[in-house]
Amino acid sequence: MNLKWVLSLAAGVGISVLTLWLVFRNVPVDDLVRVWGRVRYLWLIPGAVLCWVGFLVRAVRWRIILAPSREVDFLTAYHPLMIGFMLNCVLPGRIGEMARPALFRQKTGLPFSTGLATVAVERVFDLLFMVCALVAVMLFVTPDPDLSFTFHEQTLNSDTLIRLGKRMAQLALVLLAGVSLICWERVRSLLRCFIGGVPRYFGAWESVVRKRVTDPVTLLLEHVASGLELLKQPARLLQCLWLTVLIWCLQAVSWWTVVQGFPGLSLSLADSFAVLIVVCFFIALPAAPGFWGVWEVGGTVAMVWLGVDTVNAAAYTLVNHGVQLFPVILAGLVSVFISGVSLRRATAVGSAA
Repeated sequence: MNLKWVLSLAAGVGISVLTLWLVFRNVPVDDLVRVWGRVRYLWLIPGAVLCWVGFLVRAVRWRIILAPSREVDFLTAYHPLMIGFMLNCVLPGRIGEMARPALFRQKTGLPFSTGLATVAVERVFDLLFMVCALVAVMLFVTPDPDLSFTFHEQTLNSDTLIRLGKRMAQLALVLLAGVSLICWERVRSLLRCFIGGVPRYFGAWESVVRKRVTDPVTLLLEHVASGLELLKQPARLLQCLWLTVLIWCLQAVSWWTVVQGFPGLSLSLADSFAVLIVVCFFIALPAAPGFWGVWEVGGTVAMVWLGVDTVNAAAYTLVNHGVQLFPVILAGLVSVFISGVSLRRATAVGSAA
């Protein structure tokens, strides 16, 4: 394990430990155990199955994105995808995002940069949906008007969280606008000139800034732009859009299904969907492998915002985290076995990429 991995893991674990402590420091363990003792655990099974089905649909969507560059069957797309998501759950630095196109290259010969571009396009579709969903949550999901609670010495209320949600939506819209603009060659050319000139202002550090910052940023812009070029056909674009909606709806139903196992909860499907979206924005923050800590913060804050007491919110969030995480790890390990890829090799591929 190199220094970059060690630093990434240490930072992620530190953040996760801190956020887990913030969530559970005021939650009595006896109360958590009592809630978990009443859970109808059979409901967790369909929740886990629905989670996995969502990844099957993700593989179908990735096939469509890949099609202009390389036509492949379902399993050829599915196994690298599941291995990549599994590595994200167990290793630092979201290494699975790099491992997936690298493993796909070994299987099909598709250039790594092209494969990485398709992964970037996936993220654009997901971000687009999340922005729209967050706006819908802010407009249509009614929070508890009497909400007021203290989180790390900061008092949060309904108005505070609504303002925070609006700011997050605005930021995401700016990012989407930027992604749309870089599809134009003239805009990319101007950005390349601007970014390429930045290192000159760092004097003796010019080569370091160029290697560590500006060159990777330029490469990322090119990957996203080239990936979006693959979707110029309207039919393919529409297919990816409705599959994206299906993926997230399956995820929301999975979360709502887990809610049914908790007698003390009465969240609607729309409420479960709102919690899902909030958690997804939180797990964009650095954390330990598996998003431990930041997931629990996002889920607990969202559920308290909806009027759920802290104990039930924390108990549900922790159990649901396992329901959403472990099927991905299991399916990824099965894909490793079927593909004949060793875990060490998959890790090395992602790290080298």
